[in-house]
Amino acid sequence: MIRLQRFCVGVLLAGWVLAARAACSFPDPATPPADWTQALRQLEISRCAGGREDPSPAVKAVLAKIDAGAKAPNYEPLIDATEFLIVFASGHQGPGKPEPEAWAALRKTLDESAAGLRAAAPGQGQVPMVWIDLSRNPGQAVPVAGTSVQLVPRLACASGNPCPAFWERLDMLRVVRLMDSMSGLLTGSRLDEKLKETIQRDKRWEAYRADGQHQYWWELWANGKRMKPSDCPTAMEDGVRRRTGYCEVPEDQLIILHPDAGLAWIRGAQSKSDLKGAFLLELLGYYRWRWASRTSADMDSRAGVSVAAIYADRAGGGRWGFGPLIHIGDVNFGVTRARGTWSLTINSQLAGRYFDAKQKYLDKLKTGAFGAVETP
Repeated sequence: MIRLQRFCVGVLLAGWVLAARAACSFPDPATPPADWTQALRQLEISRCAGGREDPSPAVKAVLAKIDAGAKAPNYEPLIDATEFLIVFASGHQGPGKPEPEAWAALRKTLDESAAGLRAAAPGQGQVPMVWIDLSRNPGQAVPVAGTSVQLVPRLACASGNPCPAFWERLDMLRVVRLMDSMSGLLTGSRLDEKLKETIQRDKRWEAYRADGQHQYWWELWANGKRMKPSDCPTAMEDGVRRRTGYCEVPEDQLIILHPDAGLAWIRGAQSKSDLKGAFLLELLGYYRWRWASRTSADMDSRAGVSVAAIYADRAGGGRWGFGPLIHIGDVNFGVTRARGTWSLTINSQLAGRYFDAKQKYLDKLKTGAFGAVETP
């Protein structure tokens, strides 16, 4: 039973291999096929024309360049491949050629493809969509540079006789399939780049919300108004420009009428609980940062300054003071003046760090961690 199963599997595999080889059977000019149209359709359906099984040296040369383009940091190999096809197409445009208009349209589209790749930024390269339309609809007339092109029409060639139109259409099919392969490569690269960009911007927006200066709705509105249209990617869809993906994350923000809580510094305080609460109102300020690297979502060098009004209960009763409030990372401190007296207000994070450091220093003094003091 097992031997019978193995025999059947072997037969199926052999049949599959023979069928694949037969599917990629290119006609021999010396022995014309009985039906030229059917031969062309078979090469189109099996995607042999312009594929890995195509024996054409031109196809193999272009595929090698496309393969190199998949690993290259730029579009030079793909530009070389397109320019190779431009020369290939030009060879079909001379006097007496059977399809000069169709080849002229393909040549013009190849020129546009090469120009687009030369001008494209990394990760943004693409070729005209008409290559995909031609490849997906080989039996239909597709508009190409003002000319209607049908890759696989019914060929008016007698059975068993030479058919120059077959070879012209075969070469057109090769060019289209090669450019379709290039389009697939570029689309995959763009999707990879777009995914990386989307993930990075999502993380940066989360950092903007969680690690940046907290914003109230009116601050979000004002900072949103500062963003430029170019900060948000767009694309044309059905003749309408629509926003696509996340907008670029700002690297600064305005502080506007921002209320907050702080701690008024008291001389002789031994812990954070000894400090008195204070009400802060940042009237107008500016806060900025930079990203740790081009691909990072970590905020670095966060700093800012604002003009603040601070109300605190001090000796002599509560009073308002006015002065600068400094932001450094996640701590801030303000120096204000009220009734001729200067005061210091800090936030809870700075107070905690100060008293923690002070306690550690005192503990070291108690244990002699700084070394014994020698007396003369």
